[in-house]
Amino acid sequence: MHSIPAALPSLADHLTVILSRSNRLSHGQLQQIHGQLLTNGFVSSTTLLTDFLNSCYRSRNNLYSLLFLQNLPKPDPLLWDAMVRISLECENWQDFQGFYNGLRENNLVPSKSTISLILHSCANLRAIQLGESFHCQILKLGFVSDMILQTGLLLLYAKVGHLGLTKQVFAEMTERDVVANNAMISALSKHGCFEEAQNLFDNMPERNSCSWNSMITCFCKLGRIDSARSTFDRNPVKDVVSWNAIIDGY
Repeated sequence: MHSIPAALPSLADHLTVILSRSNRLSHGQLQQIHGQLLTNGFVSSTTLLTDFLNSCYRSRNNLYSLLFLQNLPKPDPLLWDAMVRISLECENWQDFQGFYNGLRENNLVPSKSTISLILHSCANLRAIQLGESFHCQILKLGFVSDMILQTGLLLLYAKVGHLGLTKQVFAEMTERDVVANNAMISALSKHGCFEEAQNLFDNMPERNSCSWNSMITCFCKLGRIDSARSTFDRNPVKDVVSWNAIIDGY
Protein backbone atom coordinates (compact mmCIF):
# COMPACT_ATOMS: atom_id res chain seq x y z
CA MET A 1 0.00 0.00 0.00
CA HIS A 2 1.14 3.58 -0.59
CA SER A 3 2.90 5.33 2.29
CA ILE A 4 0.74 7.82 4.13
CA PRO A 5 2.08 11.37 4.58
CA ALA A 6 1.98 13.03 7.99
CA ALA A 7 0.43 16.40 7.13
CA LEU A 8 -3.35 16.16 7.54
CA PRO A 9 -4.44 18.10 4.42
CA SER A 10 -2.05 16.01 2.35
CA LEU A 11 -3.25 12.87 4.13
CA ALA A 12 -6.88 13.53 3.21
CA ASP A 13 -5.94 14.14 -0.43
CA HIS A 14 -3.74 11.06 -0.44
CA LEU A 15 -6.50 8.85 0.97
CA THR A 16 -8.91 10.21 -1.62
CA VAL A 17 -6.50 9.30 -4.42
CA ILE A 18 -5.95 5.79 -3.03
CA LEU A 19 -9.67 5.13 -2.59
CA SER A 20 -10.61 6.47 -6.03
CA ARG A 21 -7.89 4.62 -7.95
CA SER A 22 -7.83 1.26 -6.19
CA ASN A 23 -10.47 -1.15 -7.50
CA ARG A 24 -9.64 -3.85 -5.00
CA LEU A 25 -8.12 -3.27 -1.56
CA SER A 26 -7.36 -6.05 0.89
CA HIS A 27 -9.10 -6.29 4.23
CA GLY A 28 -5.87 -5.22 5.93
CA GLN A 29 -5.54 -2.15 3.70
CA LEU A 30 -9.11 -1.14 4.42
CA GLN A 31 -8.47 -1.52 8.16
CA GLN A 32 -5.39 0.70 7.87
CA ILE A 33 -7.37 3.42 6.06
CA HIS A 34 -10.20 2.98 8.56
CA GLY A 35 -7.72 3.64 11.37
CA GLN A 36 -6.45 6.79 9.65
CA LEU A 37 -10.00 8.07 9.26
CA LEU A 38 -10.69 7.59 12.96
CA THR A 39 -7.41 8.82 14.44
CA ASN A 40 -7.20 11.93 12.25
CA GLY A 41 -10.76 13.13 12.74
CA PHE A 42 -11.98 12.40 9.22
CA VAL A 43 -15.22 10.77 10.39
CA SER A 44 -16.98 14.11 9.80
CA SER A 45 -15.95 14.18 6.12
CA THR A 46 -18.94 12.79 4.23
CA THR A 47 -17.05 12.87 0.92
CA LEU A 48 -14.08 10.91 2.25
CA LEU A 49 -16.27 8.41 4.09
CA THR A 50 -18.37 7.88 0.95
CA ASP A 51 -15.17 7.15 -0.99
CA PHE A 52 -14.13 4.70 1.72
CA LEU A 53 -17.48 2.89 1.69
CA ASN A 54 -17.41 2.75 -2.10
CA SER A 55 -13.96 1.22 -1.95
CA CYS A 56 -15.12 -1.34 0.63
CA TYR A 57 -17.94 -2.36 -1.69
CA ARG A 58 -15.75 -2.52 -4.79
CA SER A 59 -13.33 -4.67 -2.78
CA ARG A 60 -16.20 -7.04 -1.94
CA ASN A 61 -16.03 -6.20 1.74
CA ASN A 62 -19.77 -5.57 1.85
CA LEU A 63 -20.17 -6.56 5.49
CA TYR A 64 -17.29 -4.27 6.47
CA SER A 65 -19.08 -1.26 4.94
CA LEU A 66 -22.32 -2.16 6.75
CA LEU A 67 -20.54 -2.56 10.10
CA PHE A 68 -18.69 0.71 9.53
CA LEU A 69 -22.00 2.55 9.07
CA GLN A 70 -23.60 0.87 12.06
CA ASN A 71 -20.73 1.93 14.33
CA LEU A 72 -20.57 5.60 13.39
CA PRO A 73 -21.23 7.77 16.48
CA LYS A 74 -23.92 9.68 14.58
CA PRO A 75 -25.91 8.16 11.69
CA ASP A 76 -25.25 10.06 8.46
CA PRO A 77 -28.24 9.99 6.05
CA LEU A 78 -26.03 10.77 3.04
CA LEU A 79 -23.78 7.79 3.72
CA TRP A 80 -26.63 5.34 4.25
CA ASP A 81 -28.36 6.70 1.16
CA ALA A 82 -25.19 6.32 -0.90
CA MET A 83 -24.80 2.65 0.07
CA VAL A 84 -28.44 1.90 -0.74
CA ARG A 85 -27.81 3.33 -4.21
CA ILE A 86 -24.53 1.47 -4.71
CA SER A 87 -26.04 -1.89 -3.75
CA LEU A 88 -28.93 -1.26 -6.15
CA GLU A 89 -26.62 -0.27 -8.99
CA CYS A 90 -24.68 -3.50 -8.39
CA GLU A 91 -28.00 -5.40 -8.39
CA ASN A 92 -27.24 -6.94 -5.01
CA TRP A 93 -30.67 -7.21 -3.42
CA GLN A 94 -29.47 -8.85 -0.21
CA ASP A 95 -27.09 -5.97 0.50
CA PHE A 96 -29.74 -3.48 -0.55
CA GLN A 97 -32.14 -4.88 2.06
CA GLY A 98 -29.42 -4.64 4.72
CA PHE A 99 -28.52 -1.04 3.93
CA TYR A 100 -32.13 0.08 3.50
CA ASN A 101 -33.20 -1.56 6.74
CA GLY A 102 -30.27 0.07 8.51
CA LEU A 103 -31.24 3.44 7.10
CA ARG A 104 -34.82 3.11 8.34
CA GLU A 105 -33.79 1.67 11.73
CA ASN A 106 -31.81 4.87 12.27
CA ASN A 107 -34.97 6.88 11.53
CA LEU A 108 -33.41 8.26 8.36
CA VAL A 109 -35.30 9.07 5.16
CA PRO A 110 -33.99 7.98 1.74
CA SER A 111 -33.61 10.69 -0.87
CA LYS A 112 -36.22 10.98 -3.60
CA SER A 113 -33.59 10.07 -6.22
CA THR A 114 -32.83 6.85 -4.33
CA ILE A 115 -36.52 5.93 -4.07
CA SER A 116 -36.82 6.57 -7.81
CA LEU A 117 -33.91 4.18 -8.41
CA ILE A 118 -35.57 1.58 -6.17
CA LEU A 119 -38.80 1.78 -8.20
CA HIS A 120 -36.82 1.49 -11.44
CA SER A 121 -35.05 -1.63 -10.13
CA CYS A 122 -38.37 -3.15 -9.01
CA ALA A 123 -39.78 -2.55 -12.50
CA ASN A 124 -36.82 -4.19 -14.22
CA LEU A 125 -37.06 -7.24 -11.95
CA ARG A 126 -40.88 -7.34 -12.09
CA ALA A 127 -40.77 -7.21 -8.26
CA ILE A 128 -44.37 -6.12 -7.81
CA GLN A 129 -44.68 -6.88 -4.08
CA LEU A 130 -41.52 -4.96 -3.23
CA GLY A 131 -42.68 -2.13 -5.47
CA GLU A 132 -46.04 -1.99 -3.69
CA SER A 133 -44.27 -1.83 -0.31
CA PHE A 134 -42.29 1.19 -1.50
CA HIS A 135 -45.50 2.73 -2.79
CA CYS A 136 -46.67 2.60 0.83
CA GLN A 137 -43.35 4.12 1.94
CA ILE A 138 -43.87 7.01 -0.49
CA LEU A 139 -47.29 7.68 1.00
CA LYS A 140 -45.95 7.52 4.58
CA LEU A 141 -43.03 9.83 3.77
CA GLY A 142 -45.34 12.43 2.25
CA PHE A 143 -43.87 12.19 -1.27
CA VAL A 144 -47.19 11.37 -2.90
CA SER A 145 -47.29 14.59 -4.95
CA ASP A 146 -43.77 14.26 -6.31
CA MET A 147 -44.06 13.89 -10.10
CA ILE A 148 -40.80 11.93 -10.50
CA LEU A 149 -41.86 9.33 -7.94
CA GLN A 150 -45.41 9.18 -9.28
CA THR A 151 -43.97 8.57 -12.75
CA GLY A 152 -41.72 5.87 -11.28
CA LEU A 153 -44.74 4.13 -9.79
CA LEU A 154 -46.62 4.49 -13.07
CA LEU A 155 -43.76 2.92 -15.03
CA LEU A 156 -43.45 0.14 -12.44
CA TYR A 157 -47.11 -0.88 -12.58
CA ALA A 158 -47.22 -0.52 -16.36
CA LYS A 159 -44.17 -2.72 -16.78
CA VAL A 160 -45.48 -5.51 -14.54
CA GLY A 161 -48.84 -5.40 -16.34
CA HIS A 162 -50.99 -4.15 -13.45
CA LEU A 163 -53.38 -1.93 -15.41
CA GLY A 164 -55.66 -1.14 -12.45
CA LEU A 165 -52.86 0.36 -10.36
CA THR A 166 -51.37 2.05 -13.43
CA LYS A 167 -54.68 3.85 -14.02
CA GLN A 168 -54.99 4.70 -10.33
CA VAL A 169 -51.55 6.31 -10.14
CA PHE A 170 -52.13 8.15 -13.43
CA ALA A 171 -55.48 9.52 -12.22
CA GLU A 172 -53.90 10.72 -8.96
CA MET A 173 -51.09 12.60 -10.69
CA THR A 174 -51.51 16.35 -10.30
CA GLU A 175 -49.04 16.96 -13.12
CA ARG A 176 -48.18 14.75 -16.09
CA ASP A 177 -45.32 14.99 -18.53
CA VAL A 178 -44.70 13.22 -21.82
CA VAL A 179 -43.02 10.27 -20.06
CA ALA A 180 -46.09 9.63 -17.89
CA ASN A 181 -48.47 9.95 -20.84
CA ASN A 182 -46.35 7.59 -22.95
CA ALA A 183 -46.29 5.00 -20.18
CA MET A 184 -50.07 5.19 -19.88
CA ILE A 185 -50.58 4.87 -23.65
CA SER A 186 -48.31 1.84 -23.75
CA ALA A 187 -50.12 0.19 -20.82
CA LEU A 188 -53.56 0.83 -22.34
CA SER A 189 -52.43 -0.51 -25.72
CA LYS A 190 -51.01 -3.70 -24.20
CA HIS A 191 -54.31 -4.40 -22.47
CA GLY A 192 -56.42 -3.75 -25.56
CA CYS A 193 -57.79 -0.38 -24.43
CA PHE A 194 -57.15 1.17 -27.83
CA GLU A 195 -59.83 3.88 -27.72
CA GLU A 196 -58.55 5.16 -24.38
CA ALA A 197 -55.00 5.12 -25.74
CA GLN A 198 -55.98 7.10 -28.84
CA ASN A 199 -57.98 9.61 -26.80
CA LEU A 200 -55.02 10.20 -24.50
CA PHE A 201 -52.67 10.55 -27.47
CA ASP A 202 -54.98 13.02 -29.23
CA ASN A 203 -55.11 15.21 -26.12
CA MET A 204 -51.40 15.17 -25.28
CA PRO A 205 -49.96 18.72 -25.14
CA GLU A 206 -46.52 17.35 -26.04
CA ARG A 207 -45.45 14.28 -28.00
CA ASN A 208 -42.07 12.70 -28.70
CA SER A 209 -40.96 9.77 -30.86
CA CYS A 210 -42.08 7.28 -28.21
CA SER A 211 -45.60 8.75 -28.28
CA TRP A 212 -45.93 8.37 -32.04
CA ASN A 213 -44.36 4.92 -32.08
CA SER A 214 -46.75 3.67 -29.38
CA MET A 215 -49.75 4.70 -31.45
CA ILE A 216 -48.33 3.25 -34.68
CA THR A 217 -47.82 -0.07 -32.87
CA CYS A 218 -51.28 0.19 -31.33
CA PHE A 219 -52.98 0.61 -34.73
CA CYS A 220 -50.92 -2.19 -36.24
CA LYS A 221 -52.08 -4.56 -33.49
CA LEU A 222 -55.66 -3.68 -34.36
CA GLY A 223 -55.02 -4.34 -38.02
CA ARG A 224 -55.85 -0.71 -38.80
CA ILE A 225 -52.99 -0.25 -41.24
CA ASP A 226 -54.49 2.89 -42.78
CA SER A 227 -54.57 4.57 -39.35
CA ALA A 228 -51.05 3.33 -38.60
CA ARG A 229 -49.81 4.72 -41.93
CA SER A 230 -51.59 8.03 -41.34
CA THR A 231 -49.99 8.34 -37.90
CA PHE A 232 -46.61 7.38 -39.36
CA ASP A 233 -46.91 10.04 -42.07
CA ARG A 234 -47.82 12.71 -39.50
CA ASN A 235 -44.95 11.72 -37.22
CA PRO A 236 -42.39 14.57 -37.35
CA VAL A 237 -39.73 12.60 -35.46
CA LYS A 238 -39.46 9.29 -37.35
CA ASP A 239 -36.72 6.99 -36.10
CA VAL A 240 -35.70 3.34 -36.56
CA VAL A 241 -38.46 2.20 -34.19
CA SER A 242 -41.05 4.09 -36.26
CA TRP A 243 -39.93 2.42 -39.48
CA ASN A 244 -39.78 -1.04 -37.88
CA ALA A 245 -43.28 -0.59 -36.41
CA ILE A 246 -44.88 0.36 -39.73
CA ILE A 247 -42.99 -2.34 -41.64
CA ASP A 248 -44.13 -4.98 -39.11
CA GLY A 249 -47.68 -3.73 -39.57
CA TYR A 250 -47.57 -4.54 -43.26
